[in-house]
Amino acid sequence: MKKELFSFLCGIEESILGDIIIISPCITFSDLKIFSKNITYKFSGNVYRGCNLNMGRNNITFIKSPQGATFIGDLILSLSRNNYKAIIFFGYAGLLKDIAAGTLFIIDTAYNGEGFSRYILCTKTFDVKILDNYHPDPELKEKAKQIFKDALVGSIYTTGSFCMEFLNRKFIKAVKGGNIDLIDLEVSAFYSACAYKKLKSIGFCLATDNVLQQTILKIGVSYKDLIFCKQKAFLKKIVNLI
Repeated sequence: MKKELFSFLCGIEESILGDIIIISPCITFSDLKIFSKNITYKFSGNVYRGCNLNMGRNNITFIKSPQGATFIGDLILSLSRNNYKAIIFFGYAGLLKDIAAGTLFIIDTAYNGEGFSRYILCTKTFDVKILDNYHPDPELKEKAKQIFKDALVGSIYTTGSFCMEFLNRKFIKAVKGGNIDLIDLEVSAFYSACAYKKLKSIGFCLATDNVLQQTILKIGVSYKDLIFCKQKAFLKKIVNLI
């Protein structure tokens, strides 16, 4: 059943995947043109699509996922193999601190704030101390710090609603008060699913905007160029993680 489930989602047999998987809701196939000579196989399923890259010592699979915790978590749960060298996530995140947009973060702690309805119906106050939290593989984290020397190591809160980041300002201020660096829609699901499947994982997020200042609603061409440039720089380095 698991093999059939993965094939339904991705359109291929899991045995075709490389030893390293890079999952991202934001990296596009256009971004992967820098590896055009390395692409050996492309695939597309009912939910996810991707390609295999032959990078010499490693075969890497890139999988493009829809945005959101459920899609990232379900992709991990559909995997049957347990011999992957690394499962890597790359996504975008909003800043909760005064740090420059375009800063790359290695996510050391991801707090679970998943779920949509809680942000509409729940009136409980936010308390970071009672949240479940998840972490990357220690060895992969240390390797990531060596390769991405300019990256910051930080924490992230995974929310269940993008819109509520802008509509519920009281909540966002409470999250910031928990001394959390970023807010996103995926990382806690990624780490928790990998932990459940006993897979070595590491998550990265590119800070794209300041949530409190709502800068993402005012972005211009130069801003987008900065993010895309940082994204491509990440891709060129991440293939050397293992």
